[in-house]
Amino acid sequence: MNDDAVREVLIRGSLGKLVFYGVPLAEVSTETPRRPRWIEMELYRDWTARDPDGRPAQPVRPAEAAAGYVLHVTGRSVVYHEHESGSCRTGIPVPGRRLPADAEPCEVCRPPAPGELDDADLVDTEEDRHATHLCPDTETVLVRLRDPRSPARSGPEWLSAPAQRLLQLAAARDDGIAGATEVVQWLLWKRQPVYPGASAR
Repeated sequence: MNDDAVREVLIRGSLGKLVFYGVPLAEVSTETPRRPRWIEMELYRDWTARDPDGRPAQPVRPAEAAAGYVLHVTGRSVVYHEHESGSCRTGIPVPGRRLPADAEPCEVCRPPAPGELDDADLVDTEEDRHATHLCPDTETVLVRLRDPRSPARSGPEWLSAPAQRLLQLAAARDDGIAGATEVVQWLLWKRQPVYPGASAR
């Protein structure tokens, strides 16, 4: 991603394909040879001319100024499960012989290995999951990148490592993202709530 020219961008959405005018800023992936599930993130500057409600203007055309950002997050997996497994209950049925070469059996329901399957055997494969966020400003980008599993919701701890890397890469190419990553904030103590019956410390 090193071309600053505005282009027509086509990405996969949860229910089909999405298209917009944009400039790619950064992309990151957590894929490793030992990890059967991983996350991919892509951040774009949105250059689609839009009406006040955020819908593409008609006719659809590039804008005279950037309209915001597009964040595309994909959860990928090569894991497959025992068909209609009572313990997992996830995935799309496919014949065993049609599994991709890098498919890996689930460690929970433990389906047969790929070499032990034929077309008569059904397994349930996990599908890629796509989430696309149209962000009017950098603050919305940060909110969409927030890691909901983190106990700290303020300061740098609220972003996952891939999200932080995505912003660091994008900051080198976009002044708005660079400004958002250089904000100085006071470090505040967060008082833990005291529930009825619990002793305060």
